[in-house]
Amino acid sequence: MKLTVIASGSAGNCYLIDNGNEALLVECGVKFSEIKQAVDFDISRIVGCLVTHEHGDHCKAAKEVEKSGIPVWTAEETAKAIGLQYGFYLTVGQVSQVGQFQVLPFDVIHGAVKPLGFLIRQAEMGTMLFATDLGYSPYKFEGLNHILIECNYNDDILHERIQSGNISRKQLGHVIGGHLSLKTCLELLKANDLSAVRNIVLLHLSDANSNERAIIETIQNEIGIPVKVADKGLEINLSENPF
Repeated sequence: MKLTVIASGSAGNCYLIDNGNEALLVECGVKFSEIKQAVDFDISRIVGCLVTHEHGDHCKAAKEVEKSGIPVWTAEETAKAIGLQYGFYLTVGQVSQVGQFQVLPFDVIHGAVKPLGFLIRQAEMGTMLFATDLGYSPYKFEGLNHILIECNYNDDILHERIQSGNISRKQLGHVIGGHLSLKTCLELLKANDLSAVRNIVLLHLSDANSNERAIIETIQNEIGIPVKVADKGLEINLSENPF
């Protein structure tokens, strides 16, 4: 089982979990042509697409994905906001079976109608936490093997931009209220049992408000686990057994 980052960031978000026979899309905020290219144009093996919320950088291709015959799974409120035709609805706290994948959605805080995070389980890869576009999360998760988590901004960089007047009040509210800072990302990681975690991938870094090197060094020093940033084209083996 392999994770491929098709895109991550404010310009678009899309991630592929794929073992060559069955694949799951998480977000589809890119052109559908990019998704097709990522599976060598064999979309028949994509069993579903999970969408966290209705913002374009997360659902840009949702209607085309649905039209191609791939079920788009999201909250009912989000499906209506996007304008999807078919009801593959996710309910908070209720497990849905998407091919071989079990998906447990949970609430997050973000400026959208019904934003979600996902706990995704599959026998070959184990358990993955997917959490992006959230101000914070009060939840703790057990048995994690992989974590894909937003780390959108450095608090000191954002503070400097505020002091220099380089960020509007509206933008500031959106960033602070709906995205994880380095500090909050670290708090969320430390609140969970990381003893079985094999991969930590940082999502949705802000071009203007983050320092990638500082974020990586800080998190690795604090938790003692190597982390990667979800750069376009990144591939990670999710099946590798480190023991």
